[in-house]
Amino acid sequence: MTAIEDRMQAEIDVGHHRAAVPELERLATEHPHRERLSSQLMIALYRSGRQSDALGVYHRARHFLDDELGIDPSPELRTLHERMLHQDPTLGLSTRATPSPGSAAGLGSDEIATVDAGEAGRRSETHAAPSRRPRILLAVLAIAASLGAAFFIVRAALPAASPPAVVANAVLVIDPATGTERRVVEVGTGPGAIAFGSGSAWVANFDDRTIQTIAAGAEHAGTPLGGITGNPTCLATADGGIWVGIGFPSGQVVRIDPAAHNAVTTVVERETGIEAVAIGEGAAWITNDQANTLLRIDLADPSQQRRVELPGAGPAGVAVAPGAIWVAERLRGAIVEIDPITLQVKRTIDVLSGAPDQVAYGEGFVWVTNAAADSVLRIDPAPNGQATTIAAVGNGPDGIAAGEGSVWIANGLGRTVTRIDPQQGAVVATITLPPGVRPAGVAVGGGVVWVSLRRG
Repeated sequence: MTAIEDRMQAEIDVGHHRAAVPELERLATEHPHRERLSSQLMIALYRSGRQSDALGVYHRARHFLDDELGIDPSPELRTLHERMLHQDPTLGLSTRATPSPGSAAGLGSDEIATVDAGEAGRRSETHAAPSRRPRILLAVLAIAASLGAAFFIVRAALPAASPPAVVANAVLVIDPATGTERRVVEVGTGPGAIAFGSGSAWVANFDDRTIQTIAAGAEHAGTPLGGITGNPTCLATADGGIWVGIGFPSGQVVRIDPAAHNAVTTVVERETGIEAVAIGEGAAWITNDQANTLLRIDLADPSQQRRVELPGAGPAGVAVAPGAIWVAERLRGAIVEIDPITLQVKRTIDVLSGAPDQVAYGEGFVWVTNAAADSVLRIDPAPNGQATTIAAVGNGPDGIAAGEGSVWIANGLGRTVTRIDPQQGAVVATITLPPGVRPAGVAVGGGVVWVSLRRG
């Protein structure tokens, strides 16, 4: 593998970065633990004018190393990422062809089409073989000069691509490296809960009573999976399937096989009042705000179930952290930490005002939305860890997810998506949606952020 990496480095060094991209993409996918391949792919993409894609490679590598090996990227890879973020000129994004005297019929240097280093390298390789391409290029340039330079568009002068049109009943895909809107994928009616797993985003269309998938990088959603007997209100992903909580009228927890072409569902439990579902610690965890319980369903054997009555009232969101289950009790105004083995309450954190709702874990902290107070609570999961309130995150925070170095909040009433720096505990960016469109759920996976959009 080292010899292959050396060969790819040689290709990049001689300016063949654009031609090297396809093979590097394949190699980096097959060997995600090889950070050198990731760095080579980042450089090849960056020098090809694809900065956003290059940054995406870093985030995918970081995600793999964290999830699979429990380590951070190497200092070299992190430094390369920082240099790209700051557009370090020494990385050599592109080079400009230098016209010879009298070439291009007197066109100025700003009117000569940019030639990247890869193209220059390919030309140097073929200098021994006579080619008509330079003469043809000169002829075309001369014709253009006689007709007027207005017919030429310089790549470097092209305006930035317009952001995608944001519409309701869709999923907005955000680039976490830049915070920009990458694309919008239309789905069914009333999308709400969303999660990422098995290489795709899964979205629950509440009004349609369907589940849809969006493969990472896809421009269109998959065929809606039917067979849902009620309105899907929550979902979570696991290797063995997609777990969906269904509200009115059936009141069920079902499991969907992600490999099935149709909605092959297995009814795992029947009960009304299902509020949220999370996966981790070998089980699915379901809160029930009517029964005031937390249900544990074993992933390997769903018939193995345990139920615990919660000390407060109105359990809402649930999240799994290493060695702990965190549940927000909306009516009681508290967050409880539960031992996943004994199902005993380990800690209770009272919320002074408002109603804690949705819960997420990531970036080293537990995160809880408080829609009544327009705030988010950041909890250190360590024993005796502190809880800090982050105020003014947006009007009506609903969905929350943590990953790719940030925490993402879907503010339904304010029609915004807020980005929080997890270490600073502060809002660092806000995306405002157009009138008539509001965010419902948010998930992080596949190197991007997914936001479900409803009408409203």
